[in-house]
Amino acid sequence: MSLFDKFRKDDEETLEEELPDLDLDLEPETDGAEKPTAAPAAVPESAASDEAAAETEQTDPAEESGATVGGSEAQTPDEAPDAAAEETAAEAPAVIVGEIDDPVAVENSASRRVTAAKIIRGSILAVCGVVFVVCLVLIGINLYGKWMAGTVYDPSEMGASDQPGGLEVLKKNSRPGTISDLSMIENGGDEPIITPPDNPIDDPDEDLRLELVRKQAYIREKQAQNPDVFAVIEVKDSNILYPVVRGTDNDFYLTHDAAKGFLSIGAIFLDYRTSTHLPDNYNSVIYGHNINGGAMFHDVTLFADSEFFRTHDVYIYTLDGLYIYKPFCYYKPHVSSGYIKRSFTNGNEFAAFANNIAAQSMTRTDKIITGDDTIITLSTCLNMTTISKYRFVLHAYLDRVIHE
Repeated sequence: MSLFDKFRKDDEETLEEELPDLDLDLEPETDGAEKPTAAPAAVPESAASDEAAAETEQTDPAEESGATVGGSEAQTPDEAPDAAAEETAAEAPAVIVGEIDDPVAVENSASRRVTAAKIIRGSILAVCGVVFVVCLVLIGINLYGKWMAGTVYDPSEMGASDQPGGLEVLKKNSRPGTISDLSMIENGGDEPIITPPDNPIDDPDEDLRLELVRKQAYIREKQAQNPDVFAVIEVKDSNILYPVVRGTDNDFYLTHDAAKGFLSIGAIFLDYRTSTHLPDNYNSVIYGHNINGGAMFHDVTLFADSEFFRTHDVYIYTLDGLYIYKPFCYYKPHVSSGYIKRSFTNGNEFAAFANNIAAQSMTRTDKIITGDDTIITLSTCLNMTTISKYRFVLHAYLDRVIHE
């Protein structure tokens, strides 16, 4: 045995003792036998990279020059699978990052959507409920206002001409003549005594004079309760028949009746900056609420009809006499348009003002206002919203005056 073989055998025995679990077939090499091929030693990564680079540099010049076969680029067997893989990748649908079929995430997303829908439905229902309640309140206020208007402002107290036993009794037993101030019939009735003249003549205003007497009696009665009462306003074929007051401002009678009691529908009142002797004013402005159902100044809107506009006048009864006004303008101005202007330097300025508003009327007339005319302005709200900046307005000029 050679010295080399002896060392080798000693090394094998040492390895067997140290690694008993390894089944190593370390048979001694026999003479004449083929030596086993040793496993290639591990090549460092850096060395492998260098070898790959060297192989790349030694590529076939024909491949680098892009040689073609049959008129097309030559394709090596290794390149064909890569091209097919690229095609498959291009056809595959794009994967959206974050789109993970997570049941918990899906459930949470659905829960959030349901919660949002519930909030939206709840909000809509709440708004509808508030609107419904507001409508009920407004309807209640209007119904109450209409009832109060009929209770506080009883037309029969104002000597309405359509009341039984009213003017017909006076007309049957009298002719126009001298009307006593407030002399009453001895049997306790409330009709004034009329003394026939020596030479009776037909009077076309007989009915109006008799009605004036009744209204004057009502005014005096109400003045004893409230000195602010000075007139009665009436429009035939409408619900406008109310006492008229003038206060110390334009706010108090918005919420108080003609007896100064609290009333949400207020009273019909003259602008406090004008005279109760209406002919002294170029423009006598009278205000009233627009109450649904026809109460207060709601029926000012009837003048929007051209036929009603042309055939109906405004009657204002005072202790001075009956003032009859003919409409010349009905429209819907903005509150800041100056339609309630009362002070003018002269008649020409007033005439220019009046004719300017007449040009805006929904129904036109041939009347030309002059500096010698005087007018009234009836103003009421639109009754669509409390914050509306527009008004229904009727302007009428003084046509004639009837005295006792």
